[in-house]
Amino acid sequence: MRRAPAEVASPTMKSTKAAAARAAIASLAGDVHDPLELLDEARRRIRRVIPHEGGGWMLTDPRTVLPTAVVGEGADLELSLAFMTHELFVPDVNRFGDLHRRRVAVTTLHEATGGDYELSPRYREIHLPHNLGDEIRMLFRTGDATWGIACFARGEDHPGFDDDELAWLRSVAPEIGRGLRLALARRPAEPAPAWEPGMIVLDAAGRIEYTTGAADRWLAHMPTDAGLQMHPTVMGVAMQARAEALAAAPKHGAPAQARLRVDTGAWLYVHAAALRDTSGAPVRTAVMLEPADRAQLLPLLADVHGLTARERDVVELLLTGLATDEIAGRMRISRHTVRDHVKAVFGKVGVASRAELTAAFA
Repeated sequence: MRRAPAEVASPTMKSTKAAAARAAIASLAGDVHDPLELLDEARRRIRRVIPHEGGGWMLTDPRTVLPTAVVGEGADLELSLAFMTHELFVPDVNRFGDLHRRRVAVTTLHEATGGDYELSPRYREIHLPHNLGDEIRMLFRTGDATWGIACFARGEDHPGFDDDELAWLRSVAPEIGRGLRLALARRPAEPAPAWEPGMIVLDAAGRIEYTTGAADRWLAHMPTDAGLQMHPTVMGVAMQARAEALAAAPKHGAPAQARLRVDTGAWLYVHAAALRDTSGAPVRTAVMLEPADRAQLLPLLADVHGLTARERDVVELLLTGLATDEIAGRMRISRHTVRDHVKAVFGKVGVASRAELTAAFA
């Protein structure tokens, strides 16, 4: 059993620097229009307050929690691949998918193992060889949606994260989640380029074997890859599809798909499936990149605009062209209640008519 390093006081959590960093993150969250800019600035400010080793900071699909962009400098490809592989293939504590389902915002390896880090395969197989000790995992959430994640650790010989640091991070995480959602809501959806779907085929080792010209075009317009050899979204959905094919993914795991914005402002839908040989063994993975259609966008945009479950139901019916009376009958509510829901939806989305709403969810 590993003995955790001695606890140390954290007066910095009550310092002017810590208070100023939290205020700066909250202010930026209320004003920024670029989610990558917000996440990167939050990363820098958090590291100044809570020293740690390098880590991973990613935007995610809000429902599948698969990565859509990575921020940071000097990404360690070997370490990034090790963490992602472990996340999808190895049962362990504090997996991001599990934390998402449990609505956890901030936790540590110390909390999850009761201080016995060797209970975690991730600690034994990744942390120890890289001289890492306690680990923080953060999810930047609003409601049921997780807009970004972060993971960082302290060195093996350094004290673990203490209660004051955790309390401070738990006060900051919701601000970042709110800011990421608002940044996406501020930029209206734009028509997808008239590009055909593209496909990438990966071999059993996860290396790109074949691509189509359309796939290369989509890749060129996807967010930064932070120095990784393959875009994190392609890597994530491909690995999730392979985990499902090998029955390594839990039955309640997220599907192998992610939605993200390309630099044109349009939404891209990335999904993957394992390709099997005649014996049924998964030998390759096909990753498809195509413009997101309304069915794929509606759940995401409902999260982006903070719609309730009932408001989302109303939007679905509005988009089919049903009249108010028909919607009331389908939902078994009054016409007055339907109008209240429609008014609330228009206010949240920032539109004034059904036509504008349809364009916003196109």
